[in-house]
Amino acid sequence: RRFFRARRDDAGALTETSSELRFQFFLMMQTCLLLSLVTFFYIQTYVTDTFVVDQYVVIGAFFAIFVTYVMLKMLLQWLCGIVFFSRRRNESWMKSLLFIMSIEGLCLLPVVLLHAYFGFSVGNTLLSVSVVVIFSKILSFYKIYNIFFRRREAILQFFLYFCALEIMPVFALLGILGMAGDYLKVNF
Repeated sequence: RRFFRARRDDAGALTETSSELRFQFFLMMQTCLLLSLVTFFYIQTYVTDTFVVDQYVVIGAFFAIFVTYVMLKMLLQWLCGIVFFSRRRNESWMKSLLFIMSIEGLCLLPVVLLHAYFGFSVGNTLLSVSVVVIFSKILSFYKIYNIFFRRREAILQFFLYFCALEIMPVFALLGILGMAGDYLKVNF
């Protein structure tokens, strides 16, 4: 309920219990699993139908890639936050990021279930997943501005921070997933 409220000082940091943080961490892992399933559905439909290893190993490899991506992204943002911002702002951003990723997983769950159980087309699945991911990036865009860059003079730093720590890792992830898909498919 405090996600959209603008704070005037650093004293209004989000407070969560340890059980809430564990549950959000579980939802973040669910997000990684759902994104790996969507990647598997895409590669199975548009790239290849046969793989070098079993299908569960392919999904596990994509899951490992997504978990590594999330952990590296959070580590880089934490390091950048320690260097450039206060501890409270950095902590507030990390909690907000965990919340955004948790909500992303909750929004992806119906889409993946529709595809898996009711034959939702891969094109519609990818469109729905794209909408959810873009919406999560818009939320992170808002929170970055709200937490770190409320001054009008810092607009350049705001866009540099957002592009360097939110947009560029997504493109790197897409490249890594493409390379992993090429390595895992059977080449005739």
